[in-house]
Amino acid sequence: MRLTAALAALMLSALLGGCYPDLDWREVRADDGAYVVLFPAKPRAEARTLGGEHAGVLMQQSSAKVRDTLFAVNFMDFPQLDGAVASGLREALLRNINGIITAERDLEEGARETAADGLIGGTPARLRLREYRRGGRLYQVIVLGKRDDVSAEDLDTFFTSFKLLPHPVLLL
Repeated sequence: MRLTAALAALMLSALLGGCYPDLDWREVRADDGAYVVLFPAKPRAEARTLGGEHAGVLMQQSSAKVRDTLFAVNFMDFPQLDGAVASGLREALLRNINGIITAERDLEEGARETAADGLIGGTPARLRLREYRRGGRLYQVIVLGKRDDVSAEDLDTFFTSFKLLPHPVLLL
C-alpha cells in the first residue's frame, strides 16, 4: 500500500512539474560573490557601475527571467556600508516601479525582507526583496514581475535557497 501511494505521489509530481516547463530549477554557485542560490532558469551575469551618490560602486548581478518575472541576485561592495546605504538602494528599486511597501520584516542575521506593489509599464507588479549585509558587501535577492505570476512555493524556493558562503581565503 505504501509503495502504491509513493508511486502515485511520484507520478503526480512528474505531471505537475510538466505543467510549468519554464521553471527549471538549478543551483548556481557564485564563488566571486560568495553565495549559492537556486535559479528557475539559466541565469546570465552582468556588471555595471552605479551612479549618483554611489558612483563608482560596481554592482554584479546574476538574473533569470521566467514568464514576465525577473529573479536576480545583486551584490555590491561599499567602502562604508550602513543602513542608510541599504535603505537608499531599496528606495531606488521602489521608485523604479512607483512602488508602495506592503510588508517589511527583519530576518535572521540582520537580513531584511520587503514586499511592495507597483507598476511596470502600466501593468500591476510585485517586488519581493531580501537584503543581506556582510562587512561592506550588500546582497539583494529580488523577484520582480507581474502580480501573481509566481507561486508562493516558487518564491519560497528561490529565497530560502540563497545561502552566503564562507569568504574565500586568499593565499599569499
